Amino acid sequence: MFDGNHWFLHRVLRRRVIASGAWSLLLLPMSMAAYLFFLQVNLFDPFAWLTVAPCLPNTRLAMLASIVQPYRFFHTLGHTLAGLLCGWAAAFLSGGRYKSLEVACCGHTSLSVGHGVQPGCLNELHLFIVLFGGFVGFTYSLLYFLKYMSYTAFPIIQLSKYLQFRAALPCIVKQSTKQAFVLLRWYCILYFFFGYIPRCWLLAGMHVDLDSTIPRLDSLIGLLNPGLLFQTWLAGTFILFTWYLAWALLRIHITEAYQFRVETSFVEDSEMCLPVVLASNPPPIVKFLALQDLAILARASPCRRRQVFILSQPGGRPHTWALLSSHCISLLSELTSKLSAHQDATTGDGRAATSSAHGSQHLPQPECLDMHTGLRNKIEGTGFQSSSVTSSPFSPGPLRTPTRTLSTTLSPLFSPRPLATLDTSIHALSSKMRDSQDLRSSLFGSPWHDKVDNSPIIQRRHSLWSFSCGAPMADNPNMGPSIASPMQRAQDVPQPDRGASKLCLVRAFLIKMPIVVYATQKIAESSSQALFADGQAHIWALEAVSHLVAASFTEDQYGVVQTNLSSILCAMVNLLEAIDKHFKLPQASNKPLRLTDSWPDASFKSLRFAVRSALRTALHRISNTFGHHLKAVDLSPEHLKRLQMFVDYKE
Repeated sequence: MFDGNHWFLHRVLRRRVIASGAWSLLLLPMSMAAYLFFLQVNLFDPFAWLTVAPCLPNTRLAMLASIVQPYRFFHTLGHTLAGLLCGWAAAFLSGGRYKSLEVACCGHTSLSVGHGVQPGCLNELHLFIVLFGGFVGFTYSLLYFLKYMSYTAFPIIQLSKYLQFRAALPCIVKQSTKQAFVLLRWYCILYFFFGYIPRCWLLAGMHVDLDSTIPRLDSLIGLLNPGLLFQTWLAGTFILFTWYLAWALLRIHITEAYQFRVETSFVEDSEMCLPVVLASNPPPIVKFLALQDLAILARASPCRRRQVFILSQPGGRPHTWALLSSHCISLLSELTSKLSAHQDATTGDGRAATSSAHGSQHLPQPECLDMHTGLRNKIEGTGFQSSSVTSSPFSPGPLRTPTRTLSTTLSPLFSPRPLATLDTSIHALSSKMRDSQDLRSSLFGSPWHDKVDNSPIIQRRHSLWSFSCGAPMADNPNMGPSIASPMQRAQDVPQPDRGASKLCLVRAFLIKMPIVVYATQKIAESSSQALFADGQAHIWALEAVSHLVAASFTEDQYGVVQTNLSSILCAMVNLLEAIDKHFKLPQASNKPLRLTDSWPDASFKSLRFAVRSALRTALHRISNTFGHHLKAVDLSPEHLKRLQMFVDYKE
């Protein structure tokens, strides 16, 4: 048995045990935060990386912030490692001198310690291709978020999976070859400057040498190797084509139309019915598939349409039509509300927004102006202006009164300049006031010595123009107490913090920097594109409700559509007016973008034009079916007038 009172146990071991316990407690919050972070990441859920409504940032700074989010680090890391693996596979399959990382030396020049044994040589050609695969994976992950490759666009025309794949294949091949060529160009530039770093690491880690007969690839002679460039470009094309093809197949299968049940007799299957799915809060992909099925049902399925128009038993109420129509109306009303809010925000401060887009960097910050507000308020609030005259320097057409002249003269006191010049500004103020008095007296005489000189206002003005900073108040009996006391209180105002003033100056300097202006400047049409990011859902809702209303003219035996026809037309007309106002804004272009068949899909940029076309088409479909019978619908005169334009084909 050992001695429990040994000095090492008390002096050394106890301190070590306490230190280990303290460090364990300190690292416990970090471990818990890491656990909670990994708990939110589901790497095996394919829908975690897909979206049907892209999130569009307004500025480039917000776009950069969306890229560097922590959970997207795993996406970038995974694609980089996958690119390295694919690059190694491509180099191995190429064979020949690209197959292995270590080869036999043809002409040996020892660049590392050989320990008396002839080592192998590093095959930099193999390393070049493998690193290019990692570079392709890294850039693919960045472009995945910058170009919104996670956006899943539903096909406009319903085609079979084979026809969709055959249509997407040429775009994938073109995009893969073009992007691989562009990436190879940038990769060669980066390898020319930084290629020695991974090469030195491998030389030191693998204890190998370089073959002196082969030129290094971080030189112009080494990079100008047509065979190597072709093999590298071919490997990059293979990697991009494989990944793009996988995404194309995934989107084709995900966006395949699914036929939901309209109604069921079994309670356990009620959650799978179309009205219940839309009325609940399903995942976005399920919601879009349900709206797509509703549009197909309303357009080309008379048998399923009859299930929408029937009455429920028992009770005889149109529950199916009520759920479907209410959901479509809520979608249209929601978009109308968003457009109206954006319209109010833009027109409410449109001039301010326009000026800030061009010259906001030249305006002082509010925090900087607040430091001088106290001094201005103390001076202006004690008698320098009458109650009927506004002394704001920003009001148009200022009156040339003593109050206005004094407010203009006192402007050097309120300019954001160093505080050390405050006394100089006050002395300059007195000099300007004396010069103004002498000039006015020499040109017009003294306008204040007349029969109304006993007026309180005139006496105050007389004191203003005869004011002298250097003379004491007791020596000048004509000077009222309302003139000298403000200047005394102006000097007693507590001085603002120098650190805050410097911080404001630094902030103003940073705002004027071109790179900051470029990063914080709003992206063109970003706000308009963000409003219509989920426009495909509204297009399907418009198509569904318009086809159902048009079909009800001959198929609705119970008149269930007439119960809320006025609500449907009112929601459509309100949305049309909101869209027309939105397209009149300077931030929204009236000309749709010319989108070519490219990969990835960028059709979300023109969804606002598709929504407008779908809305007008829906109104024309209803007006052509009902014609002049629309006058019997309970609508406001403005809505009836707008619908009459569709009936007369004037819209």
